[in-house]
Amino acid sequence: MENILYPDCALEHVFRPDGTLFASCYSPSQQTNKEYLPLENIILRHNTSDAANQLLIFPLATTDLVRLPEWLAAQQEINLTNIRFAINYDQLNTHSDWLQSVNNRLSFWLYDFAPPGSHWSKVESVPLSGVVFSEAFFRANYTLFTFPFLLERLRQEGKEVLVRAAELPLLPDDWMGLHLTGWQPQTGTEDLLHS
Repeated sequence: MENILYPDCALEHVFRPDGTLFASCYSPSQQTNKEYLPLENIILRHNTSDAANQLLIFPLATTDLVRLPEWLAAQQEINLTNIRFAINYDQLNTHSDWLQSVNNRLSFWLYDFAPPGSHWSKVESVPLSGVVFSEAFFRANYTLFTFPFLLERLRQEGKEVLVRAAELPLLPDDWMGLHLTGWQPQTGTEDLLHS
């Protein structure tokens, strides 16, 4: 679905297992060549809309993440309570110190979980509020013996645990046994973030 607030983005909605909408994620189109998302305009409109109680997720390209501190310094009065910034593992690895330093004001969701060569200690070092598995990662791992333990650990840490996929990978009843908290129907490319 095309979004009128930022015409080069589509919105991907995020649902609970029972089908309840609880978040929306901006998904940049392949043609997007913007250097920086107009966060202020979107967040201000979101904060004054009827959907302000829903979470709003912004995928941050590396250029966005690098410029985010400057933008935040100029927008100290803005309400970020229901805003989540989506990052990938490379960004988490490169900017972990800064991500830790702004944890009291910002919430991050990891959208590129466990690529080859990743280190669990890096994932643990940044206080994430959500982890989103790709469909490929989920399908390759959900039948493994250790996968439910990973999901339970993430849930015990209070993280949202979602799957982003073109189609619902499991029946909603199966989600509860796996401690998944939601599903994001994928409308764009498999990778939400391109560094």
